[in-house]
Amino acid sequence: MKMSFEDRIAQRAAKIIAQKYKARTPKKPVKAENAGVMDLGSVIDKYLTKEEFGAKLKKFSLFNHWPDIVGRDIARKTVPQKIFKDMLYISVTNATWASELGMMKQQLIDKINGFIGEEAIKDLKFKVQ
Repeated sequence: MKMSFEDRIAQRAAKIIAQKYKARTPKKPVKAENAGVMDLGSVIDKYLTKEEFGAKLKKFSLFNHWPDIVGRDIARKTVPQKIFKDMLYISVTNATWASELGMMKQQLIDKINGFIGEEAIKDLKFKVQ
C-alpha cells in the first residue's frame, strides 16, 4: 500500500523526533518536579518550530504544489519524482518535452527556489516515462 505524501512526512517527523529525544534512563531516581518533564505536545512544537525542519517541509511541499509552481501546461506533462542531493528528478511524458524543459532549466529552478524561499534546488534531471 502506497503512503500519501503527508503520511510519509508525518512518519519521517515522528522518526526524527524519536531519535532526537530518545528516552534515556537516569542512573539515579529523579523526582518528577526536578526532572524537567515536558509533555509530548511541547516537545513536538519545539522541534517543529526549528528553522531546519520548516525549510525541509517547505522544500518537500513542492510535490503538492507543482502546478502552482510551474504552471498547468508544464504540470500536465511532468511529475516531480524525488529530491536527492539538491537535484530534483522529474519524469516527463516524452523526449520533446524533456528537451524543451532542458532549455528552460534555469527558469524552472528559479521558480522552484522562489516557492521554497531559498536556493534548495541546484539542478533538474528529466527522465522520459
